[in-house]
Amino acid sequence: MSKWFNLGAEVTPSFNLNDSFQFSYLTSALYLNGALSADGNLFWCTNTWWGVNKGADNTFSNYEYLGYTLHLKNGRSITPMVGAIHSWKFDKDADVAAGFYFSQGSWNLYVWGNDLLKSHPRLVIGLDFAL
Repeated sequence: MSKWFNLGAEVTPSFNLNDSFQFSYLTSALYLNGALSADGNLFWCTNTWWGVNKGADNTFSNYEYLGYTLHLKNGRSITPMVGAIHSWKFDKDADVAAGFYFSQGSWNLYVWGNDLLKSHPRLVIGLDFAL
């Protein structure tokens, strides 16, 4: 699309490994993002999530972030991001989320967290790559 506006989507089914791989839920996402600076280092993104749950109500939530990419040597970079997560209904308090990506070539290692001040904080560590 352009450096100022991009669009993406994801559909991820999940299965319960403790229950003979029975379907648990389906998560779908719409991703929007773009640059806020001419060099593209300062950027925005928003992820809209739709959860289709077995035996429970469906969920809709939104994640909005600002990020900045710091370029390192040898094609590496680190990208800290901070943002907010909220339901579409705003029926709960918004939650602060933060994390960072470490990138080299087409590989990204990320550490992400939210609910950090609640009784069950969430921390995600992931690895992704582009083909």
